[in-house]
Amino acid sequence: MAIVSLEAAARQDAGKGVARRLRAQGRVPGVYYGRGEDSIPLTVGLKDLMSVLESADGSNVIVDLKLGGEAAKDRKALIREIQRDPVAGSILHLDLQHISLTERITVEVPIVLIGVPLGVKDAGGILEHLLREVEVECLPTDIPSKLEVDVSALQIGDSLHVSDIKAERATILTEADRAIAAVVPPTILEEVKPAGEAVAAEPEVIGGGGRQGRKGRRQAVCQGRRQAQRLGGRQARLTSPRSSWVSAIRARNTRGRVTTPGSWRWSFSRQSSGASPDGGARAPCSAGKDAPAGTGSRWRSRRPT
Repeated sequence: MAIVSLEAAARQDAGKGVARRLRAQGRVPGVYYGRGEDSIPLTVGLKDLMSVLESADGSNVIVDLKLGGEAAKDRKALIREIQRDPVAGSILHLDLQHISLTERITVEVPIVLIGVPLGVKDAGGILEHLLREVEVECLPTDIPSKLEVDVSALQIGDSLHVSDIKAERATILTEADRAIAAVVPPTILEEVKPAGEAVAAEPEVIGGGGRQGRKGRRQAVCQGRRQAQRLGGRQARLTSPRSSWVSAIRARNTRGRVTTPGSWRWSFSRQSSGASPDGGARAPCSAGKDAPAGTGSRWRSRRPT
């Protein structure tokens, strides 16, 4: 595995506010740690880090860390973890682990399936990728970028396990009996008959002959009429909602009241609209004995004059 150079700068301050300011300036906060060494808070340029990740072969990247302001020192580190924003996907934090090129380390390597299984091609089966990474132990320079597994010979019901993987200069630590990939038969859905083909249910006969039967039929007829009236009223409200509630309000307000010509209510409504009872110009009138107290000359008697 190739080793890539990465420039970094030590930082003194820590905290969420400091990290936000660094990201706004195009820097990524991180930490360098390792066995037998003190952890060093640092920052790296976002563009430099993206260039290293794009040029690397695989997910395990080894960098030669160059800290500014210090004498040249051998700092080999493995990018152990990159924290990203769950929504935007931007890099939030970087973890660099110090390693020795002569000591074996444990890393996770992705598994890549190659080929199209015969069970999928000829029998219409479905290939399931069950395990996507395995844990291996090797020297830092011998870390494989990926482990390829050929699945071309799999039939329906066949599977591959971790024991079928061949890794050079690396020891696989994952359990050997764990399944990597399997070909399963296709799922067959039962055909659902259309609703039109369903057998129509016979109508229920209410009661029989005699008095009880006639009573049951009358109840059914009455119930059907009430339901039809409710549906008719609901349809009227849906088609003309404004006219329905306006009519209901008018009927409620005028229920049991005298609104014939000559009554004081009729006269007041005519005067409010700017017309007199005879259709001419509005003229003042005297209050009757049935008019409320203090109403003035705009109210007439309830009795016709």
